[in-house]
Amino acid sequence: MNLVQRSAVIFFLIWTFITISFASQIFVSTTGNDTTGAIDRIDLPFRTILKAISVAVTGDTIYIRGGVYVSTAQITLSSNG
Repeated sequence: MNLVQRSAVIFFLIWTFITISFASQIFVSTTGNDTTGAIDRIDLPFRTILKAISVAVTGDTIYIRGGVYVSTAQITLSSNG
C-alpha cells in the first residue's frame, strides 16, 4: 500500500470514529414524556415518535419500544446523503 492509499485509509477510519462518537441514541416509550425525555437516556424516553424525530440529527438512532403509538400527524422521513 502506497502513502496515498495509507493516508486515505487512516482518514476514513478517523472520520468513521468521529461520526460514530457524536451519534446519539433516542428512545421512545408509551410511558415516556416529551417534556422530560432525554437523549442517550433509556430511563428517560420520549413519549411520541414525532418528538424523537424532532430532536434527531443525522447519524442518530431512534429506538421505539413495544406498544401502540397513535398519531394524527403524518410522519415524513427524508435522507440527505
